[in-house]
Amino acid sequence: MKIALIFSLLVGLSQAKIFTRCDLAKELVRKGIPHANLEHWVCLVEAESSRNTSVKGGPNKNKSFDHGLFQINDRYWCKSGRQGGDCNVKCEDLRTDDITDDVKCAQKIKKRHGFEAWYGWRRNCKDKRLPSVDNCFK
Repeated sequence: MKIALIFSLLVGLSQAKIFTRCDLAKELVRKGIPHANLEHWVCLVEAESSRNTSVKGGPNKNKSFDHGLFQINDRYWCKSGRQGGDCNVKCEDLRTDDITDDVKCAQKIKKRHGFEAWYGWRRNCKDKRLPSVDNCFK
């Protein structure tokens, strides 16, 4: 019984990743984020989740929760326990170290609402000095 508990804890831990700034920037580019506004994306992720894929934020005032690197909200964009929301994704899948679905959903959110959709971006990135990622690609 103890071995099963330890194993399940280790499996759960292995699905989370905390990116360095450069690793995040490179992974975002690999997943289709353009270099043109990469600093905004990196700043957003740092403000929302501190580059940690496993973060679950909330509950919010409306009793919703936010998930993963981009803190994608489960009221509109994902569903817990099953695929759903406007991004047709399980919220739990947004909290793993594979950020493919996170990036796809975040791009959909940005296309629809801009970076203004994220409070963290508004508070920490809008009209502020953005983190440089130039040295990450040398």
